[in-house]
Amino acid sequence: MTRTEYKQFQWNKTHRININNIVERQCTQCEEWLEEDSNFYLQNKSHPEKGFSPWCKKCTSDSANKRQKANYPKYKKLQYNWREKDENQGKISQTAREWREDHQEWKQQYQLDYQHKYPEKMARYRIDKEMHRTHDILKPEWDNCQKYFDYKCAYCGLPLAEHWIRYRGKIMLGSFHKEHAIHNGGNGLDNCLPSCKSCNDKKWKRDLNEWYNNKNNKYTEDRYNKIIQWLMEDCFQYIMEHKPKRKYVRKKSL
Repeated sequence: MTRTEYKQFQWNKTHRININNIVERQCTQCEEWLEEDSNFYLQNKSHPEKGFSPWCKKCTSDSANKRQKANYPKYKKLQYNWREKDENQGKISQTAREWREDHQEWKQQYQLDYQHKYPEKMARYRIDKEMHRTHDILKPEWDNCQKYFDYKCAYCGLPLAEHWIRYRGKIMLGSFHKEHAIHNGGNGLDNCLPSCKSCNDKKWKRDLNEWYNNKNNKYTEDRYNKIIQWLMEDCFQYIMEHKPKRKYVRKKSL
């Protein structure tokens, strides 16, 4: 048997042509016959000349999920390292935005089903949201806070003039976040730091020392010392007296 005849013999073992003259391939894992195209099989990226992979997409996905669950800490660390790289931030937001646009109805239905299925979690979420109030600081206090940090992000040093963000599909200059240094701390100026969108998203619910340390690729000792100096001492010279909000009382008609 020649090499060409042997290849044809191997091809005939896993391929067939149906009545519609469409080439079908048998998955070597589930042994189901499916059309040999990109809808059911993955292309061999390492060796494109070999065509499609022997496993269908479903079997490949199930195998990958099983492997990830068996080695969860390893894959979790790889995913975290990939997300922390600055060059991948645009890829994450772009992919998420495209997915949301293509699956709006599915997402809305999923959220409704989740709320009905887990009412206890939704109740805890509402409590957490109420506890995490916005900062109760005056505009002059916030201006002085940004001026103290030279109108730069307290964590990464990004200037406010270069704080470009994407909002509703458009690129524009955005303002800094009033970031809680201690997540469950107070809402005054003594717990407030100017933060760019990227640092605010990455820090999330973690406290200052838990997130901003020498393991963080944006950490510098000078910026950390300046943050501590602000929180422990310098912020107090800019705190102003807050007048209580006046409550409106409707007068009773005579």
